[in-house]
Amino acid sequence: MHQDYGHRHGDVQLTEEQKHRLHLRQQVYLKQATFHNSPSDPSGYEMFRRIALYLSAIQDQKQLYAEPLILERSWTIPASAVSAEGFQSLEKEFTVHYNQQEDIYTLHKQLVGPILITNYDHEILCCEQREDLYHLINPWIENDVVFDIRPEYVGGEWPIRGVFRLSSFHTILNFLSHLLGKEPEYDVAKDPRTPSYYPR
Repeated sequence: MHQDYGHRHGDVQLTEEQKHRLHLRQQVYLKQATFHNSPSDPSGYEMFRRIALYLSAIQDQKQLYAEPLILERSWTIPASAVSAEGFQSLEKEFTVHYNQQEDIYTLHKQLVGPILITNYDHEILCCEQREDLYHLINPWIENDVVFDIRPEYVGGEWPIRGVFRLSSFHTILNFLSHLLGKEPEYDVAKDPRTPSYYPR
């Protein structure tokens, strides 16, 4: 695990494509860990809860942002490769710019990535920083929620990056049934780096 990178996988049933994408992500992060939100796994449960408490403390200060990561992608193709029908089709999917001097089309498209939780406003990110985040999380799975807490902003005492994997409805019901029976939740102390919130 990257020292400050945590994943919550849970008991989500993954498709073969999702398993493949997860495997690719694991190749990028050879040092990573999974923290399950399950009392039957005390060390994982406690770390998961500490991360959640940490994010909650930043939210208490109204300094937590949660928005989809928007990426701008572009491609160039020779004008000679595009028919009239093809051009009309491209215009439905992309913003198209023609460079007469080079006789090429440049296609632009905004792609919506996963929800990104941060301690900074996403609007401050330049294209290169968005690209870095894209490479950090790619390949991502549709039920991922990514978090990126940076040291230079409020709540940056514990710089941490990770992914929450949202469970299916069935898994949530299963978890709740365990809470009522064999696996009661218990209090977990905050990480010492968790900021205190003092209302004004």
